[in-house]
Amino acid sequence: MDRTSPVRLEGSPVLVLDPHDLRGGLGVLRWRLGRLLDGPMTVLVVDVSGLTTLSSATVAALLRARRLCRARGGHLVLRNPRRSVTAVLRRSGLEDLFETTFDEVPEHRAAPQPQAS
Repeated sequence: MDRTSPVRLEGSPVLVLDPHDLRGGLGVLRWRLGRLLDGPMTVLVVDVSGLTTLSSATVAALLRARRLCRARGGHLVLRNPRRSVTAVLRRSGLEDLFETTFDEVPEHRAAPQPQAS
């Protein structure tokens, strides 16, 4: 996924997706997204760094949030997605719909370092 976000993210609301939150059902996720989308914002940042995969229900919630953001003239940006998360989006044909940003190169995305002999 190479659609890094060209928009300013400072001061934007951030929704951190945690696997423990998602296990409890998507009702909480939809409620949290709804509260953030009701407020004034131009960019919604969804931190997916804690997720190792995306369920179809989570993808549906992200697509809904993206649609609502765009209807208000805003953007939805995925922060620090792992390769496994971007692979789900790529396989489902949704990779180009989501902008991404990386705070830094997370350990799970860094290239392996050569071993000293």
